[in-house]
Amino acid sequence: MRRAVAIAAALTGLMAIAVPAAGAPSASVFKYGVAAGEVTSTSAILWTRAPKAGLVTLAVAARGATKARLLEGRATREADLTVQGVVRKLKPGTTYTYSFAQGKARSTVGTFTTAPASAADTPVRFAISGDADATPGPSGAPGFNRFEVYARMAAEKNAFNINLGDTIYSDSEVGGAPVARTVRQKW
Repeated sequence: MRRAVAIAAALTGLMAIAVPAAGAPSASVFKYGVAAGEVTSTSAILWTRAPKAGLVTLAVAARGATKARLLEGRATREADLTVQGVVRKLKPGTTYTYSFAQGKARSTVGTFTTAPASAADTPVRFAISGDADATPGPSGAPGFNRFEVYARMAAEKNAFNINLGDTIYSDSEVGGAPVARTVRQKW
């Protein structure tokens, strides 16, 4: 069975282009948005799901920079049109903006901040969570929660948050909830 979110070919290449501009993105085209993860002091993994198979470009720039790096990847049906890649040689403790493009379609602009240098004496705030089952119960209301923990973590402005999983709940313990066994049912 094909994974719902598979990894496409790593992004490669490097050249200067214009900095990603905030504006009216093609949010409905890149309907799953963008994500940054596994951010270190010098690297980050950036992700999107492209609107169709083909070449996808990624622009990454330090906030306030006038030039951005351009990386290229390929969205494939075998990878569920997802593209992710590691961006390296970033500066510690720096905020970056990034966006993806495919033809004239543009994603929203994402941001992330690299971790401080390993020798830096800097406090780091983070949160840990898991078990966020919002499966509707018999009354239609979620049996356990409404994912409030994620809004709370976002409000805390943490450097990062750890989600230990259990968010799909394809086998929820809420009485009467159907068990999802296929990728389509899990979506």
